[in-house]
Amino acid sequence: MSILKGFWARNEAGGWANAAGGDVVPLTQRPCDMRGVVIVKIFASWCPHCQAAAPIFRQYAAKTNGIVFAELEYETNPAPVEGLVEVTAYPTFVLFRDGKQEDIFTGFSEDKLRHMISEAQKMLLSAAHVVCTADGVCTLANGPYSYVRGDEDEG
Repeated sequence: MSILKGFWARNEAGGWANAAGGDVVPLTQRPCDMRGVVIVKIFASWCPHCQAAAPIFRQYAAKTNGIVFAELEYETNPAPVEGLVEVTAYPTFVLFRDGKQEDIFTGFSEDKLRHMISEAQKMLLSAAHVVCTADGVCTLANGPYSYVRGDEDEG
C-alpha cells in the first residue's frame, strides 16, 4: 500500500483523512494557497454530466496516490475559485501545482481526465527523488510530502 504523509484534509464527516490515494475532499480553501498537486472538479448538483463524472472521479481518487482530488459545488460556494478560474460550463476540471493553475478543461471526458492525471503524475515525479533502503523500501520525496512504497506490488 502506498502512503502519503504530510497532506491531510477535512473529510465530509468533519474528521481528518489522508487526501491522496483515497477520498475526494471538498475544496474549502483557495487552490492558490495549496501546496502539492491538486485536481479540482467544479460542478453543479443539478448537472447530469457532473453526476455521471462523480463516480469515475472517485474511482481515480481511490487508486491514485500523491494527487489530491477535490471538488467544489460552484453554485453554493464559488469563493474558493472566484477570480482564479473562469467557470463557463459544468463540470470544469482544473489542475493546480503548488497553487498555480496548470491545465483546465470543461465537460466530462474520461480520456481528458486520464490525460490530466497523467500530467499530474509527471509533475510529481519531475520534482522528486527516490531513496531506497537495504530492505527494499523506497521513499519518493517531494518537498514536504513523502510517498512510501511498500508491498503493493507483491502477489
